[in-house]
Amino acid sequence: MKDRKTIFLPEIGQPREMSYGDDARKFVISLMDELSVPQNERPIMLGEVDELPERFRTKRERLKSLGVRISESCDGDNTLLLEVPNGIKLDFPIFLLEVSLCAIQPNRNIKIRVGEGAMASFVLGSPVPALYALSPVMSSLDVEAKTGSTVRLAMLHSYLNEMELSSSSRIKIGSGATVEASILTLKAGRILRVEGDVEVAENGSFRLSETSLLEDDNLKASWVHVKLTGPNARAELNSSDFNFDSSETRTAFFVEVMAGAQNAAGSIFSSGVNFSENATQLFLPGLITHEEDVDLHHGASSGKWTAEQVEYLRTRGLSLHDIAILLVDSILSASMYPLLTDKLVEYTKRYVARIFRGRRLSF
Repeated sequence: MKDRKTIFLPEIGQPREMSYGDDARKFVISLMDELSVPQNERPIMLGEVDELPERFRTKRERLKSLGVRISESCDGDNTLLLEVPNGIKLDFPIFLLEVSLCAIQPNRNIKIRVGEGAMASFVLGSPVPALYALSPVMSSLDVEAKTGSTVRLAMLHSYLNEMELSSSSRIKIGSGATVEASILTLKAGRILRVEGDVEVAENGSFRLSETSLLEDDNLKASWVHVKLTGPNARAELNSSDFNFDSSETRTAFFVEVMAGAQNAAGSIFSSGVNFSENATQLFLPGLITHEEDVDLHHGASSGKWTAEQVEYLRTRGLSLHDIAILLVDSILSASMYPLLTDKLVEYTKRYVARIFRGRRLSF
C-alpha cells in the first residue's frame, strides 16, 4: 500500500511561507461584501487588531466554564489542543478560529481529545467559506474519540491558486465511539495533498463525506486508510467531486479489516461530474480483509451526464446552472450542512452559486 500511496499522490514539500498582501486583503474584503457578510461576523485579518473582539473572548470563556480545556502554542510547534471532559455534551459547534488566540497563520497543528461518553462538534477552517487568503493551513489534525463518545468534524478548505499545500490527519476511535467527518474543498490551490489514517475499535464507527468543487488548474489528491481493529467496527467513506476547467481530483480510499475484527463492515463510494472537457477525476478504492466474516463493498459513478438526463430536467424548468447547483446542494445537505450553523450554510450556498455564475457548463 505504501507504493500505491507514493504513486497516487503528488510528491510535494512542506507548505511554503505565505504572505497576506494588500491584493489578497482587498480580494477577501470584496468577496465578503459580495456574500453580504455582516461586519461583526467577519474573521480577523492578520495585523488588523491588537486583541480579539469580545465575541471571540466570550466563546472561549464559555467553553472553559463547561470544563473544556484549551491550550496552544503560537510559536514553535504551533499547536492548538482542545480537550472535552468525560460526559460533557456540547450542543453547539466549536469554531477553532474563534477560540484560538494566535493570529491566522500556516502550519497549524490541531489536537482534539473527546472524553468517554462526551459529545462535541468542531469546525476547522474559516467561519466564512471561500476566504482564499485567510483559511488557516492545517499541517496536522490529531483526534482521539474515547469510549462511547461522539465527535463531528466539519473541515472547510479554500486556498489561493499558487499554493502547494499538504496536511495529514490521524483519528483514533475508541470502543463504541462515533466520528463523523465532512470535508468541503471550494478551491484546492495548485496542489492540495490530504492524507488520513483512521483506527476504529470494537463497536466504533467512522463516516467520511468528502466534497470538492475545483476550478482553474487546481489539483487535489486525497489518500485515506481506515483500519477496523475490533468486532463490529464500521466505516463508510464517500467522495463527491465536481470539476471545472482543467482541474483534477485523485482520490484513494482504503478500508482494512484487521485480524480479530469479526462482523466488521466497510463501504466506499465515489461520485462526480466534470463540467468541462479538460477536467479529470481518478478514483482508487481498496478493500482488504484479514477476517472471513465481514461485509465490504464499493461503488463509483463519475463522468458526464447524458443528454437525456439533462433534457429531462430542463423540461421541468431548470437551467443548466440550476441543475448543477441543486446537484451540489443535495450532496452537501446530506453531509456538510448538518454540521454547520444556519448562517454558515447560507454563506456556503451563496459561494457555490458564485462559482457557477457566468460559467459555460459542459455536462
